[in-house]
Amino acid sequence: MSIEIDQSLKKQVIDDPYLIPKDKLGRVGPFADSKINQFVNSGFQSFNVLVKQTKLKPFSAVMDYGCGVGRIAMIMAKYLKEGHYLGIDVMKDVILDCRNRYSKNKNFEFQFLNMFNDAYNKGGLNASDAMNELRVKRKVDLIYNFSIFSHLLPEEIEPVLNFFKNSLKEDGEVFLTLYLRTENSLKFDGPQRKFHHKHPYKGAFVEEKNNPAYCISYTEDHIESYFDKVGFKIATKRYGLWSGTPNASTYQDFIVLKNK
Repeated sequence: MSIEIDQSLKKQVIDDPYLIPKDKLGRVGPFADSKINQFVNSGFQSFNVLVKQTKLKPFSAVMDYGCGVGRIAMIMAKYLKEGHYLGIDVMKDVILDCRNRYSKNKNFEFQFLNMFNDAYNKGGLNASDAMNELRVKRKVDLIYNFSIFSHLLPEEIEPVLNFFKNSLKEDGEVFLTLYLRTENSLKFDGPQRKFHHKHPYKGAFVEEKNNPAYCISYTEDHIESYFDKVGFKIATKRYGLWSGTPNASTYQDFIVLKNK
């Protein structure tokens, strides 16, 4: 994407009073009303990675799994001229808010995922039951999620991947970020390193023993075994800043999956 297009999109987003949820920025990270530009810039950073690393186009059908308050949806609202957007999240109030704010976008829809989450949905179902409740009207070209697999427990990964598999077009892609436990990530201890995942948990490694979903990492063999079982193959894998990779485009590692 050229700088001119990027700046044009950014102006369209900032100028639209309905897209930026000023009263909910604190729900998705270190944002506040006074840091709207930070929120918008964060969204564009992720959006630009999608443009560069996937086949995302203005006519694509996309699924934003873990859409939150619309950090990327606000950009897709201006980018997807002929496409379709589906946002999914475990925060019911946020989904209702997004439905209201995007009500004029007829190619946009939002679904509540009633899956247990210790931080956002304590009364939710287990992953298998929750994913089985979701109904997708159309298959999509791209499923993306940022910082979701860094919180998914081992028993939750397969149900989520099966849902992705069933929702994806034959030539579609899945983009996800996560923490990969590699030789380099174990050695690196620079200022970018915020997490160390020292505690073993069901084959994975977690930051906090008593709150494993707070932050979790997987060895490459472990996570790839799930991909293989469900019927995905890795098309792209890049390591992130957290493990000391210079000039990485994301903080976490990222993987692009395709159907086998």
